[in-house]
Amino acid sequence: MAVYIQLYVSHTHAEGAWISLVFVAMIGVWCAGSVWLVEHPLLGAPIRRYGTALLPFILLAIGVLVIVNNDTPRVLFGI
Repeated sequence: MAVYIQLYVSHTHAEGAWISLVFVAMIGVWCAGSVWLVEHPLLGAPIRRYGTALLPFILLAIGVLVIVNNDTPRVLFGI
């Protein structure tokens, strides 16, 4: 959550509202897609087997992308 606060701070209130609406809509899309992937005959077994090991790395990559795209290193360190 702390990573995504920077996303809202770098936008206006109206843009934040749109970001929130898109976020809520995409929750449904991602949940439906994940159910489809896990139940897929070929992809389901590897996802169930390796998914818990890969998830932390995927979340770290997303967090780093958000931090870098919002110029956080420049703000914090003057880079």
